Amino acid sequence: MANTARVTQSAVEILASQPGNARVTQSVLEMLIGVGVLCNNPPAAQIDVPYFHSFLANGGTPPYTFALIAGSLPVGLTLDGATGTVSGTPTAAGTPFTIQATDSMGLTATVNCSIGFIAPGNIRITLRGVKLRRTQCGEGEPEISEVPELPSVKRAL
Repeated sequence: MANTARVTQSAVEILASQPGNARVTQSVLEMLIGVGVLCNNPPAAQIDVPYFHSFLANGGTPPYTFALIAGSLPVGLTLDGATGTVSGTPTAAGTPFTIQATDSMGLTATVNCSIGFIAPGNIRITLRGVKLRRTQCGEGEPEISEVPELPSVKRAL
């Protein structure tokens, strides 16, 4: 989070109502000053798979607006300036980028982010511990045995 500060002010009031009796009151005021924006750990994207992520802003005076001020989002993704949400279906990788959040008073904060990619490839599924049941007609109880490992299933994406 950038451009933020925490200000704390404390006031103590002592009121003596009678000799030997006093009332002590303490008030604490704490405020977050300035605007901050978080990258919020964007999940990795995958080519041709719908994507959704929101950047978060706080501090300052809402509402906030968001802008991409450097770099580029992956091709196919767009930033909604009113919500800070990146969405779409990526078709190619982008570069590291900078998001700027602006509050209603014109205060700004920036954060550098990137969206990683999951490379297309094979998914390997291995089935283990599958029970195989064999039955022959009319010959008593079925025979059950464990199959320690079946061949993997591969699927190209």
